[in-house]
Amino acid sequence: MSNHVRLIAEKIEHNLSDIIRDFKSYTVKVLFKVIAEIAESKRELVLLNFKQASEKNNNNTNLQYWQPENQYKEVHSKDFAF
Repeated sequence: MSNHVRLIAEKIEHNLSDIIRDFKSYTVKVLFKVIAEIAESKRELVLLNFKQASEKNNNNTNLQYWQPENQYKEVHSKDFAF
């Protein structure tokens, strides 16, 4: 599916929610930087969609890319992961 990400991460010192938060923060900053720099014909429409999504989230006042919730599961074996 093209509308979600599966991330396999190992927590060593931080809890998993901190890792996911930092991953989301970093990737969205890079994404918005790329969108701002390229000459894409649909850039304004894409940014409008991100702005409208942010209006549904009280914790975000600018642009919203990632959904605010996470659905993570602990992987206990290779069979579970794949």
